[in-house]
Amino acid sequence: MMGMVAACGPGSLDEQLRDALRTEGIEALDYQTSPDPQRVALGRALFYDKILSGNRDIACGTCHLPGSRTSDGLSLSIGTGGSGVGSSRELGSGRAYLRRSAPELFGRGAEAWEVARWDGYLQRGEPWPLPSGVDLPDALQDDLLAIEVMFKVAERDSMRGVPGDFDVDGEENTLAYWPDDELPKIWDQLIAQLVAIPEYVDLFDQAFPDVDTEDLGFEHAALAIAAYEVDAFSLSNSPWDAYLAGDESALVEPAKRGALLFYGDAKCSECHSGPLLTDQAFHNICAPQLGTTDDWGRGGRTREEADRYAFRTPPLRNVSFTAPYLHAGSHTSLEDTLRHHLNACAKLRTFTGEGLPSRFRELVLDDPELVAAIASTAEPMALERMDLGYSEISDLLQFLEALTDPEVVDMAGLTPSRVPSGLPVDR
Repeated sequence: MMGMVAACGPGSLDEQLRDALRTEGIEALDYQTSPDPQRVALGRALFYDKILSGNRDIACGTCHLPGSRTSDGLSLSIGTGGSGVGSSRELGSGRAYLRRSAPELFGRGAEAWEVARWDGYLQRGEPWPLPSGVDLPDALQDDLLAIEVMFKVAERDSMRGVPGDFDVDGEENTLAYWPDDELPKIWDQLIAQLVAIPEYVDLFDQAFPDVDTEDLGFEHAALAIAAYEVDAFSLSNSPWDAYLAGDESALVEPAKRGALLFYGDAKCSECHSGPLLTDQAFHNICAPQLGTTDDWGRGGRTREEADRYAFRTPPLRNVSFTAPYLHAGSHTSLEDTLRHHLNACAKLRTFTGEGLPSRFRELVLDDPELVAAIASTAEPMALERMDLGYSEISDLLQFLEALTDPEVVDMAGLTPSRVPSGLPVDR
């Protein structure tokens, strides 16, 4: 068993922790941004408006619901064709679950963010995954959040739908008929739908006063949604933030001991590093798989065998409120997720989905050949056992609790009661 962190006298925990933080180069997170309020107002309406989907049945806020702490509370998310919002959302007839859990959106306004999605589908510094001959509008520059919106609205299973779909009013889904490589046509149709609504014309005019209505592109909608996400979800008033700012009383002693373990013997910070609490790199930690087919993660993008089953390290801000955990939402308990890390590949071999709702438990992929394939490219740390005592696990959990901003406790008020299209927000 690993030894407990020693306390040699008054303040010794703080001295040890300050030394560890200096070694790790950990400083308070500075978002260094203040979005334009008019863009935020437009983005708030768009974020929750189902008019951005081909079937007019799903919005960004359907799967990134403030009441579910910017995710949906589901192991595998449900795209267009479903009904309901958040954890109460149900599959539509003939539809399948999406491949992964919807990630939370906290802290994405920090300039240090370079990678989007579990598999790194979008990364600054790498070519955007565009069809031949298609470029992103110049106005986007390298706004990763806005660029993510541009791609997400064009995805068939997530938001756009498929030919033959009918929207919630029984009208044919014309957005679905564009070929997948006709991104500009898709974006043009979406902005045309928006500016056909007088209330949106007014909101766009206030948010982009130098752009005539006829010159608006969907990139302007995407930039506004990004501004809203930054404004609403860039929370930085957790006890941990206060401690980093110099308030040594902000953390209870068990949380300080947990932080020392996190940045020390438990080796959590090898992946959950920096002020974002993620290295934004991809690791195979023998995470369980749910669904109908296995998910290669980063390997599905690079086609490299060594990258199979590797997924981006998730950030940890407000982590105690963002269950379920890991790329497939395989764990509903933060403690169970932590314990998985202590003996990952061995835990994978015995994983049955206990604790998951029945609809996800029946989707657990536990074929021995798949388990062996996952383990074959796993990180060395996932193949090793780390022994932590109950008190040490409790201390780590206390530290993870200290990453919670009090505003996260009740975020439901962020959701508007109505949106300009008149489509329902709460169902």
